[in-house]
Amino acid sequence: LKLQFLYLIARHFTSHKTMAPTLYERLGGAAAIDAAVPLFYDKVMADDRIKHFFRGTNMERQKERQAQFLTLAFGGPNSYAGKNMRDAHRRLVKNHGLSDEHFDAVMEHLGATLVELNVPGDLIREAAGIAESTRNDVLCREPAKVPFCSFTAMVTAASAAVAIAVYVKRQ
Repeated sequence: LKLQFLYLIARHFTSHKTMAPTLYERLGGAAAIDAAVPLFYDKVMADDRIKHFFRGTNMERQKERQAQFLTLAFGGPNSYAGKNMRDAHRRLVKNHGLSDEHFDAVMEHLGATLVELNVPGDLIREAAGIAESTRNDVLCREPAKVPFCSFTAMVTAASAAVAIAVYVKRQ
């Protein structure tokens, strides 16, 4: 519900012709998302740190949901029909130990996928920031109690950005 509300606000402010193009548009729209998602899941499914979380998952449906979610998160049209991030990952956190280590692995693969697709570094950092903003929801943590970003959250976000920047630089 919170995500949908934020989406509506974002769409209101981004619907004016004077607004800058969304990340979704700057990445290349649906074609870019459709190219990225299969590459991303190829990397995820080859990673022993995280592939077990997808055991028994209908991967075609998962890819479809991921494409819908990334489209929405990056400012494209809303066709996301999946669960919110907490509900989608709660069982994995509770029963299978989904943790920061696993989230970081996913972030690595997102960065590597975007590098493979020759996405410019500034857009990769922007995408990483958006993905990083879901960490507490994916890991079913309570949101910060203060209106400002906590030091821990800033360090975590900075760590993810540095990890992606290092990966981008190595390529």
